[in-house]
Amino acid sequence: MFNIVNFSLDIDGEPFFTDLSFTLEKGKLHFLRGKNGSGKSTLFRALDRELPSNYVDQDVQKMMSGLFTFEENLQFAAFGRKPSLWKKPIATVYIPSFEIGIDRNAKVELLSGGQKQILSLLMALQKPTEILLLDEPTAALDFANSHMVMAFLQGLTEKEGLTLFVICHDDDLIEKYVTGSVFTLEDRELFEAPHRCPSAQREKEDVL
Repeated sequence: MFNIVNFSLDIDGEPFFTDLSFTLEKGKLHFLRGKNGSGKSTLFRALDRELPSNYVDQDVQKMMSGLFTFEENLQFAAFGRKPSLWKKPIATVYIPSFEIGIDRNAKVELLSGGQKQILSLLMALQKPTEILLLDEPTAALDFANSHMVMAFLQGLTEKEGLTLFVICHDDDLIEKYVTGSVFTLEDRELFEAPHRCPSAQREKEDVL
């Protein structure tokens, strides 16, 4: 369990969050929802300084170079060096144990939005971490790409044991893929929302 107890944040000398407390079960896919401007991104950036985590914001394009392949971008992330046409580092990269369904030799500029999002997540995972904090990874994606990314995230939790905390506005996606907790941020207060975990519901139906 990751226990966050009495978390507070001041901005410009004024309290923004006060005494937030919540728990994230390890190896689960958790979600955070809330209205635009409610402070979700601010909370994630602040938590990134407190947790053994890696925060990935919405602008994933800045993380990668379209001139290089999927594999080469992973190499740069693992090596910790900006892309260069003349000096390409060789490093051992992290790839999950399950099939990601992407040609690692494909140029980034030819990838779909969902594939680029998966690349950005794998680039973030080249730095060892226990929690990924993801800021609306499906916000700019269509239906098919959104489900591609969510299935990938679910694989990271179920097959790799990673803990994910994801900002998402799509209740259908949350209902389908959540395996942990769903939180709502409102008036700078955090509430855990009741929900039906699909995997738990399937187990119950199998018993019946």
